Amino acid sequence: MPEAIAGPLTRTRAVRQRAVLELRETLALTRVAALLDLSVGRVDQFAKGR
Repeated sequence: MPEAIAGPLTRTRAVRQRAVLELRETLALTRVAALLDLSVGRVDQFAKGR
């Protein structure tokens, strides 16, 4: 993958992970998923850095 694409994707994943972890401090996984319009499994993956 060219660096022009890889760099922004890496930064986007990091921002998403931080956002999910921050929301998870006070909300249940199902609530975070609903807020972000994502599946519970996908939110869990973000939280785990995948």
